[in-house]
Amino acid sequence: MTCPEWCCTLAKARPIPYQNTMPEAAPDEIDDFIARWSSSGGRERANYALFLTELCDVLDLPHPEPAQADAYC
Repeated sequence: MTCPEWCCTLAKARPIPYQNTMPEAAPDEIDDFIARWSSSGGRERANYALFLTELCDVLDLPHPEPAQADAYC
């Protein structure tokens, strides 16, 4: 079996250097976040939306966008 042409092209490509574009969170905010969520136990499904929202706040990232209706719904 031979690989497709694009596979060989990707293998020869030079890697893009990593650039950290992530905003920095204050260490005390991170510690508070960890302390708050450490006691949540195994309730991932019950807490995932709130967890992700608070994680975005700690990391100073935008909140996820709501899903949009598409032609297949």
